[in-house]
Amino acid sequence: MSEKKQVFGYILDQFGVLHAEGSPENKVVEIRKCPSGHINKTFFIHVFNRDYVLQALNPNVYISSAAVMHNLEKITALFPGQPGENGSASETEPRIDVPHFLTVNGQNYLELAGECWRMYPYVPEAKDTSKTPYQVGYAYGRYICMLNAGKPELEKTVDGYHDFAAYHNKFMAVTKDNSFETITTFRSKLDAIFTADMPKRYIHGDAKADNVILQADGICTLLDLDTTMRHFVALDYGDMVRSVTTGVPDTKVLDVIRLVTAGFANGLNGILTNAEIDSLFYGILWVTWELAVRYLTDCYATNRYFVNMTVEQCRERVGQLIGQSEEFSRIKEQIKMIIEAEFVKYTN
Repeated sequence: MSEKKQVFGYILDQFGVLHAEGSPENKVVEIRKCPSGHINKTFFIHVFNRDYVLQALNPNVYISSAAVMHNLEKITALFPGQPGENGSASETEPRIDVPHFLTVNGQNYLELAGECWRMYPYVPEAKDTSKTPYQVGYAYGRYICMLNAGKPELEKTVDGYHDFAAYHNKFMAVTKDNSFETITTFRSKLDAIFTADMPKRYIHGDAKADNVILQADGICTLLDLDTTMRHFVALDYGDMVRSVTTGVPDTKVLDVIRLVTAGFANGLNGILTNAEIDSLFYGILWVTWELAVRYLTDCYATNRYFVNMTVEQCRERVGQLIGQSEEFSRIKEQIKMIIEAEFVKYTN
């Protein structure tokens, strides 16, 4: 047996999956590396008739891998996975859940040779039913609502994440070029809107449509909770709108935004202040420009973040994101009208 297989065998044995069926015939039949993603090392594990996700957290991204897992333990406790506990269970408003991690000696991770490993049962997407923008919006809104009701004490796990000023400063440092006035002007606009008076709440932090899995039983499971943090709710809204409208024809963009906004407002159930509601549109521009700046930085940086992409691919992604931002700005008033119409239903 190779050293690599021995390591995987040890890890799986520690998590207790090798004999989960109570039979010595229950053996690892497949270990497959996830081809996508650039943060953690991720593997799909098939053991007898069960599927799992095995990950090693990236120590270069997180301040402390243990802190990430301690946060997830507190978050998971708010989602006990019992019917009726986590919100609605209807065709449009699903029950919300999160991954439930396997444990080793009572903790939800395994430290091995300087790496932090975690494992959870694979969450399959429904084959016959696609999730709707409304369900994506509802899932993230409900997640925010439940976290802020539960008030878990979470540790900071990532430095500078969703800090537009930090990304801008890094970009300026690698280019040493002051000609990018559009970015500087936009940064000033964000500073004027998102002041110290704007409330911060626990948000998902990576609210892409791909991180919502609609299961066959109608449950929506939210993945990639590592960036859950206290920040502006507008950022989760912006990430949702950016992701669900990617590739959507211009004639359908407002319809999709209306659906995701309606779901988000319903899931939040009236917890936002008027100032937060007014800021939601600018969250769309924030996350879109933030991503553009990060990809643009990698066009110049020696130590690049998006290591799986070439400079040419980064430039192409920058163009796509700027194009999206320009489209959002063009239909700004229509989007703001949609936000107002959907959130007024939940104001007292």
